[in-house]
Order: sequence, then C-alpha cells, then structure tokens
Amino acid sequence: MSIWRIFVVSLLSPKQIADFVGEKKRKLLAFLSFLILICLIPSFISTSVVINTTVDNFQTFMKSKDVPEFQLKNNVLTSDATEPLVKQFDGGVFIFDTTGAFNEEKVAAEKADLAILKDRIIMYDGTREQQVKYQDLGGFEFSKSMLLEWVDLFANLTWLLIIGAIFFVYLFEFFKILFISFIMALIGLALNASLQTKLPFGRLWVIAGFSLTIPTVVSWVLDAFTINLPFSGMLYVAACSVILFFVLREVSYRPTKGEPESNELTN
Repeated sequence: MSIWRIFVVSLLSPKQIADFVGEKKRKLLAFLSFLILICLIPSFISTSVVINTTVDNFQTFMKSKDVPEFQLKNNVLTSDATEPLVKQFDGGVFIFDTTGAFNEEKVAAEKADLAILKDRIIMYDGTREQQVKYQDLGGFEFSKSMLLEWVDLFANLTWLLIIGAIFFVYLFEFFKILFISFIMALIGLALNASLQTKLPFGRLWVIAGFSLTIPTVVSWVLDAFTINLPFSGMLYVAACSVILFFVLREVSYRPTKGEPESNELTN
C-alpha cells in the first residue's frame, strides 16, 4: 500500500490501521517522514514569508533617512535623535529609540516586531518575545553602517538560512515523533496484555506509529491557528492511546517465521 493511501486511511478510518500490522518497519519510517512533512508545510510557508517580509522591511527602515546615525558604545546606544521613531510597514512595526522613552510595556503596546532601544533590542517573531541586552554582548560595539552591512549580508543569505532552519526543524520533529511512537508502543504493551493480542513489540511499534496520524494532524492544525489547549501534551497522548486501543481490538495477526509471539522488546 502506498504511503499516501496509508495516510488517508489512517486519517479517515483509523480502525483500518489494524490492517497495517504486517507492514515493514521501513514503511513506518517513510510514513512518519511523510506525515511530518505534510504537517510542517503550512508552517514552512508562513515562516518563509514572515522572514522575507521582515528582512525587507527592516532594510527599508534602516536605510530610511529618518533613522539617524547611531553607535553602540559602553553598552548604551546613542544618536542625535531627540524623539523616538516609529515606522509602520505592511509586515509590521519597527521602533528606533535612543531617548529612553520606550520600555518593554510600551513596545508591547505598539505591537512592534522589532524595537532598537537605548539599552536593548526587542524582537517579536509572532509567537514569543525575545530580548538582547547590550550588556550581554560583552562590550561589543557597532554603528549604523556596520548594522546595514550585516542586514545586507543576511538578506542575500535569507533563502539559504530559511532552508537550513527548515531542515533542522524537520529533523527535530521527525526524531520527536519517533520517540513518541516508541513511548506509545510501550503503552501498547499494557494494552496488548489487557486485550491478549500477543503482538511482539516490533508490531506494536508499527501499529503505534500509524495510530499517531489523527492526533498529530489535529495538533498541527491547532498550532497553525494558534489555538492553545490546556494540558495539550496529555491530551495528545490520551488521544493516541484511545486510537491505539481501538486499533488493537481489531488486530488479527500471525507472526512471520522466526518472529516470536511474546512482547519482547528485542523484536
């Protein structure tokens, strides 16, 4: 059965996952790779758009004549500006303030994506706020011209950096779902004993992996719409466990030659 068909069946008719109990482990690995890719595509697209838009807007902001020459020295950013500069673009709000008029609360109130302040830089990536205090830079110094050079370099490498970030996020999520499938297989051992299905651990891992489809897709959909549920981790495990329970009730499996019938972890 193709990976796509397994995905559709696992999503629309989870009880039929029991039919996959004889699938090879490499088919499960391929399926989990496909599942993570499908779930991450919307996130990859939105992240790429946000990064490109933010970089372009920041370039425009920094090259604007409204932004005066400035310098970071002795952990303090100074310029000739006598009042804060707030610029709004299609992709966000940028603040430049060396007068001390803006603090964290005022930056949050402006919903700024980036604020270059007298003593720190505040960034907001759409989900969380990050701060870089100048005193944590170890006496590092820079000026407007230096910062513009870095921004231009970053802009030229944007797609390379995005691809690298996507690759590492994908690897992280893939190994995370592998770990989850292993944990669910351990839970499956208890369900296996209760239902007396007598599946070896290797078969339990295969069934547990395919049973992750619906909870994983639902979890990513909620994340895409920034819907945060309390105890989401526990709800995810509970949903996987319920699906695994009903799948195991439908299993009818005979071990292949040389495959033990016990629940040994070595299988």
